[in-house]
Parts: sequence; C-alpha cells; structure tokens
Amino acid sequence: MGGFIHYGILPSSYQTLLQDIYTDLQLKLHTEYKLALSERKVFWINIWQRTGKKTGLMVEFDQSRQLD
Repeated sequence: MGGFIHYGILPSSYQTLLQDIYTDLQLKLHTEYKLALSERKVFWINIWQRTGKKTGLMVEFDQSRQLD
C-alpha cells in the first residue's frame, strides 16, 4: 500500500472541504501548479500532517482551522 492506510470514504461535508482547500491552494500556488501541468509532472500538496516533522513550504489557506 505504499505507506498509506485507507480509512474509508469521507463524509460529503469533508469531501467538500478538501475540494475547497484544493481549489484555494491551486489559486495560491498558481505558478507552481501551471508549471507542473505544463511539464506533465505531479502537483503534490500535503494539505494536512498531524504527525512527523513538518517540512517544505507551509502555505496558509482559508479553511486550515477547520481541519482539526
């Protein structure tokens, strides 16, 4: 499973929240997003990480407080 654990399907309210966050971050990271698309590369966003060392670019987004 590549280090991932599947916990099931999120309730629709959380699905909507994650979709909204993804859209918000696409806008905030527009340049990086467009570059990844043009180069046919994966555009990876680690939206939420409760454990482990936080690394890389930490971007604030409008719904961040709703995740906890």
